[in-house]
Amino acid sequence: MIRQAKKAVLLLFLLLRFTSYGQTIYEIKYSFNKLDKEGRETTVVDKEYDALLFYDFSKDINTMRVRYYDADKASWIIVEQKVNTLMYAQEGKQYWALAGSDPIFISKVPEGTKYYPDRIILNKNPDDKYYSPAYVISQESGSTTNFETGKLISFNTLVKPNVTNEFLGLYGWKWPENKDNSKFDLAKSTLYLIQVTNSLDEKLGTGFSENHKMIKKFFSNAAQTCNINFKSIEIMGYNFNKTSVSKAIADFTPSPNDIVIFYYSGHGYRYDDQTSQWPRMLMVNNYQSIEEVHANSLSLDDDVYKPLSAKGAHLLLVFGECCNKSIGPTPTVPNRIEMLGGDFILDPNAMKALFKQSGQLLLATSKPNEYTWYYPESGGIFGQNFVTEISREANFTNTSNKGVTWKDIIDNSIKETVATTGPGYTPASQDPIRDFNIK
Repeated sequence: MIRQAKKAVLLLFLLLRFTSYGQTIYEIKYSFNKLDKEGRETTVVDKEYDALLFYDFSKDINTMRVRYYDADKASWIIVEQKVNTLMYAQEGKQYWALAGSDPIFISKVPEGTKYYPDRIILNKNPDDKYYSPAYVISQESGSTTNFETGKLISFNTLVKPNVTNEFLGLYGWKWPENKDNSKFDLAKSTLYLIQVTNSLDEKLGTGFSENHKMIKKFFSNAAQTCNINFKSIEIMGYNFNKTSVSKAIADFTPSPNDIVIFYYSGHGYRYDDQTSQWPRMLMVNNYQSIEEVHANSLSLDDDVYKPLSAKGAHLLLVFGECCNKSIGPTPTVPNRIEMLGGDFILDPNAMKALFKQSGQLLLATSKPNEYTWYYPESGGIFGQNFVTEISREANFTNTSNKGVTWKDIIDNSIKETVATTGPGYTPASQDPIRDFNIK
């Protein structure tokens, strides 16, 4: 924002990491009023600003472009800023600030033209789920006292189909071109997502269900981004049982071009004398005896991964997000603070590169004798880290995603899960295990 700044007391912001996943496009509109000769604010609007923010919840620094009309130059000016996430509490309200820094002009401007970074402020009451627009600040670079406060008119989520190259062009952006030099033809592929989810569990049904929705939304979006057929097979609700899963796997027949993803969200356990490192999926609710548990369980390895591997799909990913210890409750942690999100914004070139890799992966979200942690209302910790890592590596604004691989994504997802469930997670942390055979 190019303005003569006035002096005032600047609030102290505390830098915190914002915990969520995925990338969202926000359209932001704000304005500042004119100043009189003494530098006092009037009621007359000076300039109105439109901003486009590609916000990746997993990144500490994001990118925003701002455009405004300069009447003196009779042209539109475009500025790009880096954006840091800041959070704090004051007078009973919680604040979420997007602090701009290092502004650079995308459009041509006379030498010496200045633009002060913008700070977008949203707030909410403690009981509210989402933040609402509050105000905007234009802060003179290097100053802690000189800034201008403006009106934050709107802060809206956009969906990718409405963000055309024509719209992006207003900000000097465009979607990446679809470059595909691989011999493997994804046009002949179908992405099958098989989800088994304990959605009716009395204590964690919501957490399991939200995990299910997140995984389905992500891979549905990824298939659409790559123009791949998408087919969903869902075993949940009153259909959640051992027979349904066994039949679905036995009847399933993929082609050698297809991508198959199996994802279990539910309770897991292991026999007391079990030698295999892989957990068993508990396929019954409200069991009355250990005999009933054993009679209604399936091995993630022997009953899911091995039969699916034998079907010869191009790429197979099998995930079991469940505990891997003796029968007991799945532990939970308090739900996170969230901001309203939108579509997963993925680079088709990066996602196609991932889907063209071939092989098999078997992953359990905890090693033997460990728990798997869930947020009771928003899903599993590993699932969120997994989606976050793909979104981080394959999103539109990541300029280093040409070499993205499943190995990096899985390794980073595991590393982040171990770090997330470290000190303070009682009774134990969570260390995922995998059998990785993808190239």
